[in-house]
Amino acid sequence: TGLEFLGAVTVLQIASFPVPSTSQDTTYSLSGDYAAVSITIPAGAWPANTPGPTLTVFDQSALTTRRRQSTTSIVAGAGVNFEPEGVSFNSPVSISLPFDTTADYGDRVLVVHKLVNTGNGSSWEQRPYTESADPAIDTTAGVVRADTPSFSAYAVLAVPPPPAATATTPVPDTTPPPGPSASPEEPGVPPWVLVLAILAPVLGLGGWAYGFNEYHKRKEAKERHHSP
Repeated sequence: TGLEFLGAVTVLQIASFPVPSTSQDTTYSLSGDYAAVSITIPAGAWPANTPGPTLTVFDQSALTTRRRQSTTSIVAGAGVNFEPEGVSFNSPVSISLPFDTTADYGDRVLVVHKLVNTGNGSSWEQRPYTESADPAIDTTAGVVRADTPSFSAYAVLAVPPPPAATATTPVPDTTPPPGPSASPEEPGVPPWVLVLAILAPVLGLGGWAYGFNEYHKRKEAKERHHSP
């Protein structure tokens, strides 16, 4: 089954299918309890001279024991092994994997992961999904969808959500705006100019009054001189 590196596994369902069409998209699905498990192969994606796919559903206990799952990530459903093992496609194929719809995953996100045999262990590789008419997570059918360029064992993991983007609040600029440029200080007015400005009207008015009185005195003297 290609799962020997996992040790003993419990096979829940297995099915083999013919070579997919080269002229149109081909979808293969399982039956019974795992009818929602499927693979869609685009036209021309299947490599030549390669036998048709085989889908094997196996109990998740083999994954949880092998993975020693942490408190942050949880294996959410049975694993599915896609064969022929190691086959790569000319363009990505779409797969649908089961998850337990009765479990409480908290705020975790359900994502398909590829189980990679590293030789001395195994690791998980998250697989993306290109949104189409079908959503990535189908809670009614109990499956999560993903795209993959090659065959291997896959399972749905409930993982912590990505960190939320932190909103950046700009720090207000408290630097006061520059004031008007100081103009050169004008020289002060000499004190004697101020005194003159104050006394000038008074002196002028006094001179005029003095001249006016003198004029009348002379006129009166002349009139008295010509009187009989």
